[in-house]
Amino acid sequence: MSHPTDSHDSQPDTTPQTPNPDPPPARVKWEVLSLVVLITSAMMLALVPDWSEVLSFGGDDDDEPEPVEVGYAWEQFPAAGPGPRANYSLAFDHHRGQFVLFGGIARWDDPHVDTWEWAAGWTLQVPATAPPARDLGLLVYFPPTDAVVLFGGRDLPAGVAFDDTWTYNGEVWTQLSPVTSPGPRFSTCGTYDAARGQLILFGGEHIDGTKLAETWAYDGQTWTQFTPDPVPPARALCAMAYDPVRERAVLFGGLGTDGTLGDTWEWDGAAWQQVEPATAPSARMGAAMIYHAGLGQILLYGGDSGACGTLANQTWTWDGAAWAAPDIPDAGPRSVFGMAYDPERDLVLLYGGWSGGTGECAVNDTTYVLRASE
Repeated sequence: MSHPTDSHDSQPDTTPQTPNPDPPPARVKWEVLSLVVLITSAMMLALVPDWSEVLSFGGDDDDEPEPVEVGYAWEQFPAAGPGPRANYSLAFDHHRGQFVLFGGIARWDDPHVDTWEWAAGWTLQVPATAPPARDLGLLVYFPPTDAVVLFGGRDLPAGVAFDDTWTYNGEVWTQLSPVTSPGPRFSTCGTYDAARGQLILFGGEHIDGTKLAETWAYDGQTWTQFTPDPVPPARALCAMAYDPVRERAVLFGGLGTDGTLGDTWEWDGAAWQQVEPATAPSARMGAAMIYHAGLGQILLYGGDSGACGTLANQTWTWDGAAWAAPDIPDAGPRSVFGMAYDPERDLVLLYGGWSGGTGECAVNDTTYVLRASE
């Protein structure tokens, strides 16, 4: 298997951008993605864990129900960013009003170690210390410490998964030393449970490909493992977000031991409960999910069901009882990317990820925002 050669070896433009912060027009079309680093789908065996295990269930959402109207639109943000990458970690720092991005890859043998922030444009940060280079780590804002927390990830070229916990406050990365911690893993999903004051982590994958079905919580001092029954099946590359109104963490999909999953689960701080709505997104891994306060619902985008030709391109919402497909112009298919939400500006940020068509994948470097349309 040959290595990709069209990589982003040159340094990206780090000049701060100050584009117009005013809301977009009533309907904003998605621009054509600037795709770079073309690779064959065979390369995904190295870049995304156990791609060869995936069962194809389709993923273009063409057969999904009629969309419903909402007053939001996506807009491509015309600003230089961190460069083409996928598999990175992204969270919104509510204390400082900044989106924080760490790590990721543009090619399998080049995990990143850089830290970027976005407020109205991307800026490269240069903290004195930083976690080792990695992709597929979990990054979540932790209000009790006014900082983001990073756990796990992998360095594929080195053949290692991480079990370290780090925190970043906008100035420095600090490695923490909790007494108890989950073992090495990557491709977990997680969110902050505000009702319990805990970071919730589920699933993930060992470096040998073993999928996990463990539930862990971090309280700012240590990690604690829960042993509920029932428990969602083992999985990696799942999506999770917290609904503060219903005080539930919502889990959707992922890559299981026998292929992609399309199940919906909720965590109430002590137990998992599977929810079986009449309609749901198709089975997928690598989707991104956030709670959108403006809509008052969970919002899910993207993902794939096993190959570049099955990348999903539809937005879904979850209200605690049913999944629905809002009438939002599609952002182009993408998977294993980051998405986070700024409640003060009622703005969702989405960046990069895997994109492409049938038989071919690419890592893109585009920035999009979702906000209220006039």
